[in-house]
Amino acid sequence: MEANYLGQLLLSISIFAPGLILLALVAFAAATAGLERVGIFGAERKALVIAGSNPDPADVVTNLKAAVRAKEALKKTGTK
Repeated sequence: MEANYLGQLLLSISIFAPGLILLALVAFAAATAGLERVGIFGAERKALVIAGSNPDPADVVTNLKAAVRAKEALKKTGTK
């Protein structure tokens, strides 16, 4: 390989490589932000999945008792 060609190759790499790396980082950040906006990477989605899959037992019991009382009241009076 000639020294002149090698010098031009290194110059081209030093000019274009940082720009390509920056472009890749910007594209990754934009894709991640878009997916987070949709709700795939968001912390809210993780919290909803955790809360939805395993609710607090006290809340479940309270909601069931309230539903039973409302159903009994509806049977007795015909109104809620």
